[in-house]
Amino acid sequence: MTTIDLTHGRPLKKILLFALPLVGGSIFQQLYNFIDTLIVGRLLGIDAVAAVGVYYPLNFLILGFIQGSCLGFSIPLSHSVGKGDDQESREFLTNGTWLSLGLAVILTPVMMLATRSLLVALNTPASILDLAVTFTLISFAGIPANVLYNYSADALRAFGDSIHPLYFLIVSLVLNIGLDLLFVVGLHAGIAGIAWATVISEFIGGLLNLTLFWGRRRPLQIRRRDWCLRGTRIKRMSIIGLPMGLEYSVSAIGAIIMQDAINLLGPTIVAAQSAAEKIR
Repeated sequence: MTTIDLTHGRPLKKILLFALPLVGGSIFQQLYNFIDTLIVGRLLGIDAVAAVGVYYPLNFLILGFIQGSCLGFSIPLSHSVGKGDDQESREFLTNGTWLSLGLAVILTPVMMLATRSLLVALNTPASILDLAVTFTLISFAGIPANVLYNYSADALRAFGDSIHPLYFLIVSLVLNIGLDLLFVVGLHAGIAGIAWATVISEFIGGLLNLTLFWGRRRPLQIRRRDWCLRGTRIKRMSIIGLPMGLEYSVSAIGAIIMQDAINLLGPTIVAAQSAAEKIR
């Protein structure tokens, strides 16, 4: 596994080598949304663009919370790796896995059950409500895939490997484009196909991250007893991770309020704002 030891050597060089793939990863994650909107607009029309646009403030709220939490869960792990404590690293890695699984188990059914009510509360235009419900429902069904990718990528970075999560993100982005075209053009799945393409490609990206933990180059030898829940580890990761999740998602409140106002202007304006937002 390609890792960078940040505890030795010239700090500036090490930080830049570690940080640049993170910048690239942020860009490619934005391309997910941009390309989805591009394909939707070209192949499915303006109402579908508007339906996708209505979903993204909710995406910002929930998936932002997941991204921030998973990043926070990995911070104690990175501390343990830095001081060379393999036993503590194993415990933080496995207990972080349990915490991430808990996020997926709680958030997925809650958000799926609340989908239509949330979209109605946001004054989603009636002409695109069913399309928006379909896209949002499938996207929320994919919350476990998002948790899998984010926590596995953050765990790899905790071991000093920021390049493989970028490689795997690029692979999943290319796969997403191919699945978009397959589902929409080949299978005529419409907006549901766009949503499923994102979920599937993200899930595969997460599995690729896992190959580095369970393959020949795994950084730790995980044993059965390492999977025991440990209150002190859970508490420390929760204290760091959950506030970070809230910090990531709180700015989505403004986006939701703005989306509520934009929705009142009709699907054409919603689509225009959605397209402009992806470029921004």
